[in-house]
Amino acid sequence: MESGKKELRSCISYKNLQNSTETKRSVSFNIVEVREYELDLCDNPTCSLGPAIGIGWNYETYSNLPVDEYESYRPETKTMGSLKLNRKIRENIMANSKFSKKEIKKITLAKAKLATQRAKTKENLPFAHIEERVEKAKRKMKRILLFREKDAELKKLLQCYDSAGKSRDRRKSAETESSCSLTSQDSEFSKC
Repeated sequence: MESGKKELRSCISYKNLQNSTETKRSVSFNIVEVREYELDLCDNPTCSLGPAIGIGWNYETYSNLPVDEYESYRPETKTMGSLKLNRKIRENIMANSKFSKKEIKKITLAKAKLATQRAKTKENLPFAHIEERVEKAKRKMKRILLFREKDAELKKLLQCYDSAGKSRDRRKSAETESSCSLTSQDSEFSKC
C-alpha cells in the first residue's frame, strides 16, 4: 500500500448480513377505529342511472376497540350484491341529504356526460392506433410547413440584410472615393 493512502474496509461483515436476514418481520394490529364519513355526490360514470353517491373527507369517529373485541362484535361481511344501491334508494338518500335538487341534477348530468364520453372512447379503442398515426402525421406536416415558412422568412431577412449591407458598402465606397478625390487634389502622392 502506498504511503498517504488509507485502506478501505467494509463495515458490513458476512456475519452481520446473516443476522439481518434472519430477523423476522411481522405486522400487528392493535386498535380498530370505526368512522362514519359524510355522504357526497360524485360523478362516477359506472353508476348507470340517477345520482352517484360517494364519501366526503369529513368523518366522525364512533369507536376505538381492540382488534379481538371488534372481531367478536363485528357484523357479518356484506356481499357485493348487497353493497349496490339501486336508483330509488340513492335518490331517497340524496333527497334526505344536505344537497339541493339542483345540485343533484347538475352532478347527475355531468355524470351522464362522462359516461357518454367513456362509451365513445371504448367504441373507438380498436381504431386508436390509426388515430395516433394520423395525429403523428399531422404534427410532422405542421413541423415541415412551419420550417418552410421559417426558411422563407430567413431568406427574406438575409436578402434585406444583404441589400442593406450592399447599400452600406456603396455608401462607404462613395464616401471613400470622394475622400480620395479630395486628398488627391491636396497631394499628388496620397493614397486611399
